[in-house]
Amino acid sequence: KSLMKIVFIGAGQVFGWHAEQFCQAAPRGSEFYVVEPDDYLAKTAGMTRLTLTEAARMADLAIIMTPSSVRWEVCEPFVRSRIPLMVEKPLTIRWAEIALFSEAASQTWICPIVNARVLPRVEKIVRSAVNPVLVQSWKVRFRPCDYYQGWHGKFATDGGVLAQQGFHCLDLVCWAGGMPTSVKAIGKNLLPYRIECEDTASVEVKFANGCRGEVECTTAAGHDGNAGLRIISDIGEDATEAFAFDNASGHSILAEKVMTALSSQGAPPISVDSVIPSLRMLHACYVSMDQGGASVAVGVEHPKLGRGVITE
Repeated sequence: KSLMKIVFIGAGQVFGWHAEQFCQAAPRGSEFYVVEPDDYLAKTAGMTRLTLTEAARMADLAIIMTPSSVRWEVCEPFVRSRIPLMVEKPLTIRWAEIALFSEAASQTWICPIVNARVLPRVEKIVRSAVNPVLVQSWKVRFRPCDYYQGWHGKFATDGGVLAQQGFHCLDLVCWAGGMPTSVKAIGKNLLPYRIECEDTASVEVKFANGCRGEVECTTAAGHDGNAGLRIISDIGEDATEAFAFDNASGHSILAEKVMTALSSQGAPPISVDSVIPSLRMLHACYVSMDQGGASVAVGVEHPKLGRGVITE
């Protein structure tokens, strides 16, 4: 394996996960850099700080962890330079950028970070499902008030729990169920935080093949609970029991898969086009929430998601 120059762009909790896993997965002697407005993160992590322009000139891999509404803006210089990218879920929340990422992926190596997919048991159960009739996924988490004091929980920057922690569930339901056609969604704020978006969401999905999907997610639990998946097929004996998974452990697996793919000039372990149905379904869910849980066809843009002035 050749030595690599890996750049982390953006901070937060996921930076620590990615930094730890890629420091282990990358060839020994590889160099690590960070793009951030100040020196604090770079000094804390022991990495050299770069500007975005500098990073786009020299990186072998860029890992994007910025607010969801500025993903394309940050990724575009790397796309122009044909530098491989990993982009945190949900890839983007801006409707117009879905097509931009799809087009870019035909020219540049791009791997969306929906790491729950690469967990061995999740991968096995989804790929072995025979004619699924019901796919259910859920995620129970707790996030304190200060989590929502930055750019989380705002339509302009990141959306609510469904667009963030719950996107893993949306992605798994779409991956297993097929092409979504309509949704019914309810979003609520169960904790007294002053946020625009929901901290708890429930979604019903209809798929083109007749399968149904159900998603439940929250950050309002009293503690961190589990995430889970259940797939029921039309053959009763093939019904899969519900099981819990920890998608955080998928970070190390995805890091290894990315390193293997890049060293062998292989395709990304997760494709951009495979995530697009979930991104379009996300917008329909927020439209349904605005309409009190009415049935909404997948393919409509939410008027506020990813739009507006980005403020702290």
